[in-house]
Amino acid sequence: MASVWLIVGLVILVVFIVLSISSKKQEIAVKIVLVLFITLMLTLGYVYAKTNPDLSNTSGIVNFSKAYFAWLSAAFSNVLDASGYISKQDWNAENKTETKK
Repeated sequence: MASVWLIVGLVILVVFIVLSISSKKQEIAVKIVLVLFITLMLTLGYVYAKTNPDLSNTSGIVNFSKAYFAWLSAAFSNVLDASGYISKQDWNAENKTETKK
């Protein structure tokens, strides 16, 4: 399992080095692509480490894809649930502490 994370880290490092060398005119786009790539690599690495799929055949790739998209769907569902919970909270700026006399 540690070798999976080593490979993911090396791939991220290589892409980071290549993107940092790219043109400064595209700095914002490069940063967005870098963040998206790192997120994709970390999530793929996490699902790969948890499921340990056999990617030597088509059925293994399909099963890994299903597992990844199921995990991604659950993650977005959890984000939506947390956002809904946060939006239902009372966010008044009033100080409601009682003072003792």
